[in-house]
Amino acid sequence: MIPKPSASRSLKRLSILACLALLPLLTARCTTEDKAAAEPVIQILSPKTGDSFKLGDTVKIITKSDYTRFTSGITINYSIDSAKSWQLIKSKVRKEGIQMDTLSWIQSEDSPDITAGPGVMLQVYDYTKKFPAKTGFFTFHN
Repeated sequence: MIPKPSASRSLKRLSILACLALLPLLTARCTTEDKAAAEPVIQILSPKTGDSFKLGDTVKIITKSDYTRFTSGITINYSIDSAKSWQLIKSKVRKEGIQMDTLSWIQSEDSPDITAGPGVMLQVYDYTKKFPAKTGFFTFHN
């Protein structure tokens, strides 16, 4: 003879089954929110850390920004002193949605203080500086 489960065991099993039935709905919602939160609002796609350019080359600065998350444009800066100070390269006006921005930066014309050897960093942020993005070091050579 099989013993009858107690009322508390039956209730526990019913609770587990209810949770299992709701699990797909809960994880789908969490996954969507987590994915949006994990994606940076502003990304610098190029140049990448470790890249090297010849002095005078045109460097394509490519960014991807989720303009739905802020109400301004973006500002692009460079640093040659390990992020102690930043110099403006360009400000770009606000766009709609998720957009790519490409800027042709001619170091010899726009930033003559950059010489061969020292590491250069880029920083891109919205005008309120709420969503900054930085590169690691890249270099220029003769």
